[in-house]
Amino acid sequence: MARGRFSAMKPGREHGFGRCDKTAARPDLIDRKIAAAVMKDASRPIAQTADRAGLSQTPCWKRIPSSWAS
Repeated sequence: MARGRFSAMKPGREHGFGRCDKTAARPDLIDRKIAAAVMKDASRPIAQTADRAGLSQTPCWKRIPSSWAS
């Protein structure tokens, strides 16, 4: 068995971020706030959506899935 930097990592944590695949797919409270704001008024600027979710613009924008854009 190879002994390297990542050899002791647990399954599901290949990227080393500490979140396994099952929890990464589950939306948290902030994701739900963003979704609710977008569903209420999708024409609203990202700054207002971010404000409603309690985030700054960039993290809010990164949490919006690209599938919502279509």
